[in-house]
Amino acid sequence: MRATAAAFATSGVTLALLSAMTFGLSGPFIKSLLDSGWSPGGTVLVRISAAAVAMVFLAVLAERRRPTFTRHTLRAVVLYGIIAVALVQAAFVFALQTVSVGVTLMIQFLAPILVIAWEWLVHGRRPSTRTVVGSGFALVGAALVVDPFSGVHVSAGGLGWAFLSTLGLAGFFVISRSQQGGVSNLVFGAAGMTVGAVAVGTVGAFGLMPIELTTGSVTLGGAQLSWWAPLIALVAASTVLPYLAGIAAVARVGPTLSSLVLLNEVLFGTAFAWILLDQAISPTQVCGGLCIVSGVALAHLGGAGKSVSGSASHAPQRTEPHPAAVAQSDTAHAPRA
Repeated sequence: MRATAAAFATSGVTLALLSAMTFGLSGPFIKSLLDSGWSPGGTVLVRISAAAVAMVFLAVLAERRRPTFTRHTLRAVVLYGIIAVALVQAAFVFALQTVSVGVTLMIQFLAPILVIAWEWLVHGRRPSTRTVVGSGFALVGAALVVDPFSGVHVSAGGLGWAFLSTLGLAGFFVISRSQQGGVSNLVFGAAGMTVGAVAVGTVGAFGLMPIELTTGSVTLGGAQLSWWAPLIALVAASTVLPYLAGIAAVARVGPTLSSLVLLNEVLFGTAFAWILLDQAISPTQVCGGLCIVSGVALAHLGGAGKSVSGSASHAPQRTEPHPAAVAQSDTAHAPRA
């Protein structure tokens, strides 16, 4: 029995690592498309739309009964699609135009800290001392990530987009906390992805966000690839796969351990950006990233996950969107960029 339980737990940690690793690949895939001439709007629209189609297909296969959407659930789906999918992913992609993948991911990891502040200021849920200390570590890390004393110019606009993505991710946790019951994870996620795709498409149709696609070659890891190669990898390997792996991980080892393992996404993302895009980060930014990851972990161990959303803090999905971070309930569906 113990051997079986240990194997089950090991598989859960492995799945969480797989989810973190594959979400970490999304940044290089997106950046390669942007560099080949794709607009941020086009990249986001195709990614979300393709992911929505895949998840709707999986939901149809997996669901044995017709889902029932209450008014409350529909409201949550719409908010999720607009804020947690469309806003988070669009802001993330716009940030990648001028800010490195690693720095953008590190800033995104501040989302749980924003939720802690929201819960304290709005709902009066005072965090524990450990949570406050962890939040302080994360904020210091954010300052180090920006690295204002290095003399290297960091795009203020890019940082603004990264922080906007963080706000959207924090909004996701708040939305998830109010969404209780109704439909399964997969159905909720598929519906939210569909709403997000419609939202991005609508904005693009009115000309507020250019939708430009190209069929030229893409450079990734020093190799010339067809445009569809990173696109398929982005949708299948860095959106659908990590979402499903994250949910399976939480089912095996619970949200606390899963969310802590998923913090490795920022490390994977930074490493992949270095290998595939030659995006190096400074030692100061490395220290900042470690401060953010350790600070969020400390804040979570201090009870932030319980007070914030009834589950673990993000890490995703990144999305990307992290789904597993809040999959403790049957209706938690995180986006990840």
